[in-house]
Amino acid sequence: MGITAMTVGGAFGIVAKGTVNRLMKVSLRRAPWEYVLGAGIGAYVGNKIPQWEATLISDINEMRADRNMPPATRVGGYEFGSSITDSK
Repeated sequence: MGITAMTVGGAFGIVAKGTVNRLMKVSLRRAPWEYVLGAGIGAYVGNKIPQWEATLISDINEMRADRNMPPATRVGGYEFGSSITDSK
């Protein structure tokens, strides 16, 4: 998941900067270092999302345990269409 997440995040950062330049109607080659910065930030965020999500699920399960509810689990893995449901 690491390489894919970094690639998608980096591509999102580049596309976001290109979109901003197009909306401002300036040259796409203006401030090229901002593309590198956007790709780096996007890759970092894309790499951290699975960790943040695991932390979120563990925090939810702690709250659910305090309320005597069954723990929540991920159904479908890390892919589109997955969901978090009660384990029964």
